[in-house]
Amino acid sequence: MGAWEEETLDEAFLRARRELKSPFTAVCDQDYERYVMETPGLLIESCKVIPAARMKEARRYTDGTEVNIVVKPFSPGQRHGLSGCYKKNILAYLEPRRMVGRRIHLLSPQYVSFDLYGDIVLQPHYISARETVRETVESYFQAIYNQFGVTLQYSSLYGIIDMLPCVARINALNLDARGTGVRRSRDGAVKLPPNGVACLGDIQFLFSIGE
Repeated sequence: MGAWEEETLDEAFLRARRELKSPFTAVCDQDYERYVMETPGLLIESCKVIPAARMKEARRYTDGTEVNIVVKPFSPGQRHGLSGCYKKNILAYLEPRRMVGRRIHLLSPQYVSFDLYGDIVLQPHYISARETVRETVESYFQAIYNQFGVTLQYSSLYGIIDMLPCVARINALNLDARGTGVRRSRDGAVKLPPNGVACLGDIQFLFSIGE
């Protein structure tokens, strides 16, 4: 069909069908993340493309041609890494969708366990105050469980406990992170590696009732 000829309706339908059968090329980070999540036959809870600057910040070499994606399989109550089978299927699905010259690198989640120790004085006459404090801490960690490379602020965790109506004061609160690649700042903030996932470990609270 020449450039001066108009496309017929039938030709337009055929062209549209060909385009629909052809996978769209991933251009931005969100495209890669969407394709990973829709990989057929796999149960994936979350994934994230890690920017090159963040990889270099964690002293992991990367160049402008590499797309680093951390993938967390769906595993309720367990901490599973990315198996060889998962990697093979994801890479096969991304292959016809990646931009020419881009290389895909898949990372397993790195689970960082946080142990919490506290000496907390409770207000009198509050029913289930101990359970409320524990549930508040658990909810805090559940909210960030599917986020990668977060910075956990000690002051934020301290604040959500201290502001509970059933808490009179906090005598002591210690947060200990167990995992490689973890960095701590002077203000108590804990920065996870780019593929790090924060998990709640051991909780030990010493409760007492204020006057």
